[in-house]
Amino acid sequence: MDRIEKVINGEYDNHMMPFLWMHGEERNVIKDYLEKIAGCGMGAVCLESRPYEAFLEEPWWKDLEFITGECERLGMDVWILDDKHFPTGYAAGMIEERYPQLRKMYLTVRSLDFVGPKKNGRILLKWLKTDRPNIMNVGAEKPELCDSDCGETQVLGVLAARKSGDREIDEESILFLPYEEEKGILKWDIPEGEWSVFLLSATYQGGEAATEGYLNPLQREAAEVLLETVYVPHYERLKEKFGTVIKGFFSDEPRLGNVKGPDASIGRYEMPLPWKPGMERKLAAELDLSEQELMKRLLLLFLGDSAAAHEIRYQYMDFISRMYSENFSNVIGNWCTERGIEYIGHVIEDNNAHARLGYGAGHFFKSMSGQDMSGIDVVLHQLMPRQNRHMFKSFTSTGWDGEFFTFGLARLGASLGHLDPRKKGRTMCEVFGAYGWAEGLKLMKWITDHMVANGVNYFVPHAFSMKDFPDLDCPPHLYAHGNNPEFTYLNILSEYTNRLGFLLSGGKHGGNTGLLYHAEAEWSGNYMLFQKPARVLSENQIEFDILSADMLTQSIITSEGEFVINRQKFRSLIIPYAQRLPETLIKSLIRLGESGLKILFINGLPEALSERGGDKSLIKELSSVSRVCTLQELPKKLEGETDRLITDRPVPYLRYYHYCHEDGEIFLLFNEDLYENLKVHTIFPTDQPLQGYDPMENRTKDLLWEGKGYSITLARGELMVLYTNTSVAGEMIAGNELSQTVGFDVENAFSLKNQHWTVEVGKGLGGPKQQIWEFDSLPDLDRISELEDFSGELIYRTEFSSCLEQMSLVIEEVNEIAEVHLNGISVGRRISYPYAFDLTGYSIGGKNVLEIRVVNNLGRYRKDYLSQFIVMEPLGITGDVVLYSRRNDLIEEG
Repeated sequence: MDRIEKVINGEYDNHMMPFLWMHGEERNVIKDYLEKIAGCGMGAVCLESRPYEAFLEEPWWKDLEFITGECERLGMDVWILDDKHFPTGYAAGMIEERYPQLRKMYLTVRSLDFVGPKKNGRILLKWLKTDRPNIMNVGAEKPELCDSDCGETQVLGVLAARKSGDREIDEESILFLPYEEEKGILKWDIPEGEWSVFLLSATYQGGEAATEGYLNPLQREAAEVLLETVYVPHYERLKEKFGTVIKGFFSDEPRLGNVKGPDASIGRYEMPLPWKPGMERKLAAELDLSEQELMKRLLLLFLGDSAAAHEIRYQYMDFISRMYSENFSNVIGNWCTERGIEYIGHVIEDNNAHARLGYGAGHFFKSMSGQDMSGIDVVLHQLMPRQNRHMFKSFTSTGWDGEFFTFGLARLGASLGHLDPRKKGRTMCEVFGAYGWAEGLKLMKWITDHMVANGVNYFVPHAFSMKDFPDLDCPPHLYAHGNNPEFTYLNILSEYTNRLGFLLSGGKHGGNTGLLYHAEAEWSGNYMLFQKPARVLSENQIEFDILSADMLTQSIITSEGEFVINRQKFRSLIIPYAQRLPETLIKSLIRLGESGLKILFINGLPEALSERGGDKSLIKELSSVSRVCTLQELPKKLEGETDRLITDRPVPYLRYYHYCHEDGEIFLLFNEDLYENLKVHTIFPTDQPLQGYDPMENRTKDLLWEGKGYSITLARGELMVLYTNTSVAGEMIAGNELSQTVGFDVENAFSLKNQHWTVEVGKGLGGPKQQIWEFDSLPDLDRISELEDFSGELIYRTEFSSCLEQMSLVIEEVNEIAEVHLNGISVGRRISYPYAFDLTGYSIGGKNVLEIRVVNNLGRYRKDYLSQFIVMEPLGITGDVVLYSRRNDLIEEG
């Protein structure tokens, strides 16, 4: 395969573009950092101005001109984060300063309760226009409180409804009441019984405190202010660099921001709702309602569990998610396209926020529509080995949804990259950020492998900070002015990631099973999160993509009973349980089912349409062209219809990814478990012979053919690539492959654990200088008090005698980087499992001097706040050190 040959020859492009945090450093510091980034195999930077006080001022422009010049010299690309403050939407303060009418706006409802009958009732409503004033401390009401606090609040309507319980109303009784806002008094003949009076208002008050004064992403004019404030000055100042050195702009977590947090699910969370001026007219026209009738419906956004309530919630969420797409994402993206540059970044996806309000932007696929790469991020311990089932506590008070981050997020991002033509098959992930100094290269590689095994092919490492060490801002920092002892080995991870990113670009995804994105179902009633079936598919090595409802309705049906989205063909479709689905989607599902496509509903068909007035007979039609199954039955139901790796036993931690190029296919396998090795017999969905490729060693390897498939052995956290190779004979026998011996019974093994060892303290922090200890066997260094806080390099030495040329060395457990020298010559470096080294060609007859340099991360030394969420490993080598050969009787103690 052409791409395999190219990576082996070093002919691959860059897929790493880390954040570089700028504070206004001296030029020599900036130059040093750019050279270090380029030198460790990263061919781009994303310039982050968040900590730069003089953003958009002359010092910023001078630094930017210097950086682009240096990057041009170094052959690096530049991306620019698009705002002064995080998250995107502040517009460098210009919204609050000059365009307050373009701030985020909210729809609110407040109520008072009364009992009738009461003729000529007069109810004071002006106080409902604002939050409750603090009158208890001042001792008396102050009229100016209302005047000053709610002067920008517009009353949209006053409604009344008969109470049927605590915060429950009789929806049939809803009345629209005339109200003279300037007088602040409602005049109403209150009917008999208990009634609630509701004031619907459009207001700039409230919302997420952290983004107060930010732009309203539902208003095109607001996005245009961001363009004029940030984008245009950059483009005009450095126009000749755009499209060459400067590739474009990066948006970081823009959001609707009506409340803080990821739980803002419509109808389930009490909150103000995103709004914009005049939206009542546009929404009424779209729904073909009078404004009075719309006001009655809007009340049901906040109350009720009826079909009418779910309908308006679906209609509202559909409307604002489209407004976000049209008036923010696409406004910026199209502006960039017109100038030959690109727009990338990501929204907040955390804990299912991607389909919600608050931290979310309403709908993942729509929110990213204007961007030129799909984008996601993983920070703050959101993705951790084996924490994949429940909420687990970490930096946030509520914790992280392990199932979403493990089985949902990466696949969600990659699916958009696969299926949106604008993305060109590219998916970016911001990685490593704010895990604390206890996150070293071993965990970083595991996170990278998880992403790659789900289709992510571009990475934004978080981060390089040029501030003096130790910078307390969201460590780890990848260089830290030379104080990060693992930086020397960062190029291993960078080149490894670039090779994999190159192999998984330029072709198309091989999966043929679609999984419906659940957003519309969540807006419409009871629902199942898409990651529930995604988990089952992943753990059973079934390839799939997540599809939006819009993609399905626009898909093309082939004569073979498949449907096509952006050249990707699908033979089966899975629908997570949904109480209701939109009529247009159901019609599309019927069309697909009638063409022969296999459609599987999890746990039941929809009960109704998202719209009350839809054709209910469609549900019956849908039942005739689809089937229902449980999550447990799903793999069996898909047999014969899907791209799947067949294994001889259940292997829930084995990840499988299939990618196709014009001249061959790639199959990627990843043992996602960092606790146990894995050995499994596999049958791949191809009749072509396969060859192995080790992306860490950058070399091909033979595979063990047994029966009708391949016997695969993967160490903990090991990833391997297999590819079709028509030049290889049908049956391929394994050579002496180290990764196929790790952790299993192997003949001719000789342990060095009980040898005489010396341990020397190398460069590091928190320990003694130039000290050497001698031991009769491999020591437990945690027992040495002087090393309690040590982070850095430890140098192990021993000797052994041999007359063999073909030997290999395995270090079973080490924290966490190992570099082996034999007889003064470097044999290799490993940043994660397997810590296996081929000594062939390095050993000599007689005495051999073995040196193992071990480097750990800074967590032990820094003990920072964020590191508390990662279990720190013991110091140094803690497992056996074993020599393997064909004749172990010729290996002796030194």
